Amino acid sequence: MRRRRSGFRPVAIGGFGNRRIALDERASDGVEIVLNIERKWLEAVPWQTVVNTNQGLCEKDSQPHAPSAKGYDAARKLWEEAAPRDLRLRQVLEMCREIHKLAPFQFFNGNTVAAVAKTFVEDMLQSLPPVQAQIARSTVSHYVVGVIKPRELEDVFAAFDGLWRHGGAAPPK
Repeated sequence: MRRRRSGFRPVAIGGFGNRRIALDERASDGVEIVLNIERKWLEAVPWQTVVNTNQGLCEKDSQPHAPSAKGYDAARKLWEEAAPRDLRLRQVLEMCREIHKLAPFQFFNGNTVAAVAKTFVEDMLQSLPPVQAQIARSTVSHYVVGVIKPRELEDVFAAFDGLWRHGGAAPPK
């Protein structure tokens, strides 16, 4: 049985694909951590942006850009259905993780989804020192491609919440 640390409570963050995802929501003395910021994250990033990102990565490495027969339509549908919704950042990153698993393209699925996912956090990272901002970018990339688990993602962003509150950097809005 896993023991919960003080300040944690389970929260269901929505269903993507055929499963519901449950992560921990970290209490933070009244300051909302980055992963809980809610907005229409995908509104400014249409599915075509994901396609264009993959196309650019393929061209750069002289690989043919093409959708996969199995995952493309499901990934596009998932993205487009989520686009008009208010979502927490953690939900958007989980959705990116699901899209990576669907493998919508023949090549560079991980690089594509990681590149797009990093754009969601870029503005808020401007208030962090450069090294911590790079750690956050790398953490987001590794999370959406399945290299790290939700707890590790949460721990990194919780550390940055402390920087925003105590280190002089303004918390993201």
